[in-house]
Amino acid sequence: MTLDVKRLDDIDMAELPEILARTKMPNTVPMWDDIKKAHLIDSILNNIPIGQIFLMRQPRQIVSPDGCLQEYFVIDGYERFNAIADFIDGKLLLESDFEFFENEFVQARGMSFIELDESYPFLARRFWRYPLDIKVVEASSKIEIVRMLGRQGITTDRHGRERCELSAFSS
Repeated sequence: MTLDVKRLDDIDMAELPEILARTKMPNTVPMWDDIKKAHLIDSILNNIPIGQIFLMRQPRQIVSPDGCLQEYFVIDGYERFNAIADFIDGKLLLESDFEFFENEFVQARGMSFIELDESYPFLARRFWRYPLDIKVVEASSKIEIVRMLGRQGITTDRHGRERCELSAFSS
């Protein structure tokens, strides 16, 4: 049995749309409400760590004009990816109590990403440059991944269900 975890080097938010296009999301219903999603965006804008995101390399690749690109599957981080995508797509607004810690005069409460970019372009740039801590997991069996995630306390959601879509892994 083998388990290998590597960091996806120097990924920032600006590269997320490309990664999302090559990433399969679990067939689960999103569990975070808009408040929790907005708190994540608040953390990103205030440069607070949002934790590691775990992907699994899929056996197939996507052929593109740039050559073959690796396809991934989300093991842990689905809710964070979903929140980020919703904010970029304008489906999520900053909370009414949003506070930018570095400058109390920034009044971005309730703004969409487009409004944030128009009113506070430096915050939009900060969002795009936020470093994502994405790990790629390669394992010969799903039990190895379950053990790894279990050691980090992330194998179940708040209802006790498996958080990662283990049916995607071979036994």
